Amino acid sequence: MPEVLTLQQVLEFRSQCSVFDKQTGNRVLTLLNRFEKLSLSDAKVLVAYHDVLLFFKAYPPSKKISAAIHAELKRIERTVSDIMEGSNYSSQRVLSGSGIAGSLLIGQYSFAMSKWLVESFPDSVFLESINGDKETGSAILYSLLPDIEYYYTTQGNKSLQKRVLEITGNDKFQIQKIFNLFNDKNIFNKTTDLLYDQLKIYTEWKLDHSDYNRSFIEGLSHPVYYHKNIKKIFVFEKEINKPLPGPSQITIQEKRHLINVARASLAFYYRETDPVTFADENEVKLFHCGRGISIALYGMEKEKRLSIESYIGYMVFKNSVPVAYGGGWIFGERCKIGVNIYPPFRGGESALIFSEVIRTYHQYFNIKRFIVRPYQFGKGNKEGLNSGAFWFYYKLGFRPSDPGIAMLASDEYTLKKKTAVEVLRKFTGSDLELLLKPDIENDFDPALISKAITNMIISRFQGNRTKAVENLSKSLKKYLGLGKKNNLSENEALHFNQFSLMLSLLPGLKSWSLKDRKKLAQLIKSKSSKGERDYIVKLQKNRKLIDAFYSLLK
Repeated sequence: MPEVLTLQQVLEFRSQCSVFDKQTGNRVLTLLNRFEKLSLSDAKVLVAYHDVLLFFKAYPPSKKISAAIHAELKRIERTVSDIMEGSNYSSQRVLSGSGIAGSLLIGQYSFAMSKWLVESFPDSVFLESINGDKETGSAILYSLLPDIEYYYTTQGNKSLQKRVLEITGNDKFQIQKIFNLFNDKNIFNKTTDLLYDQLKIYTEWKLDHSDYNRSFIEGLSHPVYYHKNIKKIFVFEKEINKPLPGPSQITIQEKRHLINVARASLAFYYRETDPVTFADENEVKLFHCGRGISIALYGMEKEKRLSIESYIGYMVFKNSVPVAYGGGWIFGERCKIGVNIYPPFRGGESALIFSEVIRTYHQYFNIKRFIVRPYQFGKGNKEGLNSGAFWFYYKLGFRPSDPGIAMLASDEYTLKKKTAVEVLRKFTGSDLELLLKPDIENDFDPALISKAITNMIISRFQGNRTKAVENLSKSLKKYLGLGKKNNLSENEALHFNQFSLMLSLLPGLKSWSLKDRKKLAQLIKSKSSKGERDYIVKLQKNRKLIDAFYSLLK
């Protein structure tokens, strides 16, 4: 019997991540040479070993180690394939959901994401199950099909899955036929997402593509940075103020690849973000920040963009390996932001990675105030609470906006000991903020505008939103001089209607000069322009608008 790789040996391997020094390369290579001779028969150990290999794939000490890691990952792929084709069902269950090459991934995704999976991997993605409530599901199906087909949509006491089988037929193209039910109805996108989610459709994805799995997925190739150490000590202010290189020149095919990699990378962990799911390929930007760190930015399709904020997502690559993701909600010179490091890469250069994210948003979008919402460090987020994520942001200079909580945090920080969970929970009563320029003027949370709009519709239009939009958009068009020669496109009209609600709050708008009105019209149109950065810059420069809202809301 061959000797088997043990969990203790994997933990010894993992310990090298936290004591990274000049000798780490020799120690890692010695362990790899020993492990390559051992059997990978224990599935739980195999998954743990795989994830340590991923860490060193992102943080390779040398070219020789990179080659050895690739060879071991290929051996794992072969082992997993053998297990999945065999009869060891307990091992198959352990591997299911691991995202490792050759394994299965069963999960529930949004309508858009599920459709992308099926279209991108038609021979590897299938319907696994339908688990929605049968009464709710029956009502949804009845709304999607012609009324005359009521027999299959409403009659009999059947499970939702059986009903869908009767409607679409039981074959390998079944999930595509489910998508067609929604496409044929041509219903509003938001409604599509909601109805599809209620069906609780689970897909099965066999990770048999050579590149699309956690083991081998990569962004765009770039010269590898070999690590002699892990950079944990650095001056944050100096790091974020280093001149940022301009975005790299990448082709449309490379932009599409970065979108596909981001979608798949999130899917492996059963996660999604709107800027990635609804990414506009023309909005993808890539920055190379040094030490093998690259940051891809994702803007959303025009019809999916937020009304007044700009939601720009990001994915961080370390030596082309996806290691972190997140997004920033930008309004003026402020940005709500956070970072999510994928589990295999925690303990690496997480603080430096987030610093590079801040550097990118600060310099490319001219952001001066960053806000981290409480969820990121524990509110309704058990993992964030137990990991002490609050201190991750605190050590980089973020401080609670609530003075009382700020004082409590300061006192706790001076104790230099592990903070009790009860105290960390108290910290979630406040946002964390990082102010890069103390004299930022008239800054406010755009959520206040949303609240004021709701109150306005209730008081002026008795809650009739259709009437509010019709009346206010008509008035705004007249006010801005947008006549018949200035017909708005569908996307422009969508955002124009949102702005009409917002601008109706400003009592002094009618006294604005013609020049200011033209700037306002250009700002509204830029929300639907080719690049949303144009809108971000125009809003930042429109101090008259920001100051007017600040005076109204303060």
